[in-house]
Amino acid sequence: MTTLAVPYYGNLYHSSTGYEHVFFIVSYDTETECSRDISMKVWDDKQTPDLTAWLKENEVFGVVCSDPETLPLIEKFIDKGITVLGPESRCTQGIMKNLLI
Repeated sequence: MTTLAVPYYGNLYHSSTGYEHVFFIVSYDTETECSRDISMKVWDDKQTPDLTAWLKENEVFGVVCSDPETLPLIEKFIDKGITVLGPESRCTQGIMKNLLI
């Protein structure tokens, strides 16, 4: 079981507003490839300015991102120990289908 964060609109970064603030937090069973518990959390950048720190506080292992254009912008997540699952990942496709994003 692993914990993944899914940006509310499927995009981690928006050119006009910056990083997403609303995330689905998904417990994902890697053996059965099924989403288990799903909750919604809001990142308050005034309380925790660093998004990767907030993700780690919420015990998130990785971020699911369905927008391939934002992937180059998030290398710093990988550098800080957060895995990024792009749109080609089976995990991403399954979770997005479950969330209907």
